Amino acid sequence: MLPDWASTAKAPFSHYLMKQSIKLRQWSLLIALILYGLFAVLDCIKFPVQMASITIPVRLLFIVLPLAALNYIFWFRVPNSISDFKNSLLLVYFFGGCIHSLIYALAISHNLVFSQLGLVLILMFGCLLTALPIKPAGWVTVVILAIFSATNLFLDRMSLDMVIAILIIASVAVLLLLINHACQRVLRENFLLIKQLYRDTIRDSLTQLYNKRFFDTQLDNLLLLMGREHIPVSLVLVDVDHFKKINDKHGHRVGDHVLGCIATTLQSYCRRPNDYAFRIGGDEFAILFYGISKEKLISVCEEMRSKVMEISLDDDSNTAESPQVSIGACVTEKTSHYTSAELFEAADNALYKAKAQGRNICLIESA
Repeated sequence: MLPDWASTAKAPFSHYLMKQSIKLRQWSLLIALILYGLFAVLDCIKFPVQMASITIPVRLLFIVLPLAALNYIFWFRVPNSISDFKNSLLLVYFFGGCIHSLIYALAISHNLVFSQLGLVLILMFGCLLTALPIKPAGWVTVVILAIFSATNLFLDRMSLDMVIAILIIASVAVLLLLINHACQRVLRENFLLIKQLYRDTIRDSLTQLYNKRFFDTQLDNLLLLMGREHIPVSLVLVDVDHFKKINDKHGHRVGDHVLGCIATTLQSYCRRPNDYAFRIGGDEFAILFYGISKEKLISVCEEMRSKVMEISLDDDSNTAESPQVSIGACVTEKTSHYTSAELFEAADNALYKAKAQGRNICLIESA
């Protein structure tokens, strides 16, 4: 079982952003539904019957019902990604701003006082609380303010005070969008740090192959997958022959160079999604292959052994000396069940026999 932060690192940023903002979205949607329901009740109290007969159905159809549906989704069917239902939230935000302008026009035509606090709350909902992407939220905000300004022009109410009020409301919207942008940027930076932390815990710093910790996890995972799909798993153990002599004779810089070149060679054979190369010790490597036959495994191991012998020691001695490796491998039977310890022991026994028979050879056994 991966720790929570490791699971987060393996997911895309849109999922992480959703996870971090879900509570904010849930409560903003719930509060928006309650407040908009109260606005509908106030329509019955404040407005004449003929006006309320227009505003209430419009509020219910375009705002209350969509908000109720979104509340159900976000509270009981939580989406995975921040982009899920993005368009639905933008539509509710857009309709909220348009309906505000409509009701404002109706109120003025009936000589009623209508507060702009509702528009500020709508902007807060769309620009900040729902954590919508900045660009689409910004464009919808511009359209809402344009419609509200056009409404005032149509009503011949575009006085200096109204212009100042619209500019203040627009400034509030910009501030909210900036806060939204800053929060999302901080979350992205945190997400990148988590991914880097996870990468550092599963990668070997010298060779950039996966490390022993990740090897143990993936071996268990592939054996579980084999049990479901009945596809063989192959484990290859690679040990550099006389690596200490390379370090002693040529220095650790050359030794590190050799390890890096061997790692690159092994990694080049991991071409499918469930193939992995690992550094599991100082000069010890492992490869996991999923769905490869024993005949193909023998061919691949021999090819890897030959490729390693082509590596140059990259020092000033100008010798023809090259590194060599011993390889022990095993492949499972499709219909059998194995533990990771059993599979590793089988491959390790094959490697031991390869070394005992003179090194620089490959031995493949069935688990």
